[in-house]
Amino acid sequence: MRVQILIILNFFFASCLFGQQLSYKGLLVDSLLITTYSQKYTYHPPIDKQPKLKRRSDYYSIEFNKEKKNYQVANNKRIFNEIILDFRKGDVNLVESKKKERKNKNNIGKVICHEDIDSLINAFTLKYKQPSNTNLGIDSVMLLNYITENKFDENYHWCDAQCYRAKFYTNDEEKKAIINDCRNLDTFNVYLKIMFDTTGFIVSDGDEDEICFNIFASGEVFFYVGKYPNAFKQPWYNYSDMSDGLPAPIFNLDINKYLARILPEEFPIKKKLEISGLFDDYIKWYLMYFKWNDEW
Repeated sequence: MRVQILIILNFFFASCLFGQQLSYKGLLVDSLLITTYSQKYTYHPPIDKQPKLKRRSDYYSIEFNKEKKNYQVANNKRIFNEIILDFRKGDVNLVESKKKERKNKNNIGKVICHEDIDSLINAFTLKYKQPSNTNLGIDSVMLLNYITENKFDENYHWCDAQCYRAKFYTNDEEKKAIINDCRNLDTFNVYLKIMFDTTGFIVSDGDEDEICFNIFASGEVFFYVGKYPNAFKQPWYNYSDMSDGLPAPIFNLDINKYLARILPEEFPIKKKLEISGLFDDYIKWYLMYFKWNDEW
């Protein structure tokens, strides 16, 4: 019996890590590229003579190895740029003053599970998947285990600061009632319905706090972006489809799930893609919106 279990496990891991080259829209997938961008403006006179733009870019690429028949990490690097904004001549001139590159060689050559990549690229073919706790695989036990009193307090203090010290409860009994209501699946589904109403998304022109996903397949490039300030980076925008003048939206929370599986732990923005990131956003929404507008 033990031998049979080992054989089954070996077969599972082999099928996960090795296989034929995957296809996307009928084209063989050669590589994937995941990038994130974050930036901030700094200006501290008299130390700074001119404003500066500090930008961080992270790159994580995966390529198909035809000899070994698997997908491996080909590159994992971070680039820091410091750009001076020069207003002295009337126009804004961007002058790069510093650039630093850091490579994470520990991940190079790491084999990525075939099934995770296949699930990820297929998730981009489904334009809309109804958001619900059932479709996300979330039950009341998961909410109960995650929304502990400590986790609630952590998000409460953030909301408390944002609301200029607004108070949501005055005693322990009220606090317990709020936490129990926050753990309710019906309340969670209200959050999903309101926050992921596809009529209210913003297509931002900037690239602050965004994540990009490229599929390179037989010479074709498919380009998708999850943008700020949309919750959970949903929907993703398909810049390969601009038939309506704007990138076509794709709403499917499975994209985030499989991306989080593929990305290394130290990759920026990963925690925002995981279910824990969704739960944190839900708690903040509950305090900032649901209870804020509920006269109780």
